[in-house]
Amino acid sequence: MKKNILLLHTHDTGRCIQPYGYAVETPHLAAFARQGALFRQAFNCGPTC
Repeated sequence: MKKNILLLHTHDTGRCIQPYGYAVETPHLAAFARQGALFRQAFNCGPTC
């Protein structure tokens, strides 16, 4: 079975959302983080914005 990849990029929020331990409630993003992968130290040589 082929796996699906979902990349969410929100330029202005940075990491200041609930899955990263901040108080801003983002229940849907928190659910995605619990069910998938959460990158805490990622590097990208090609910016997405």
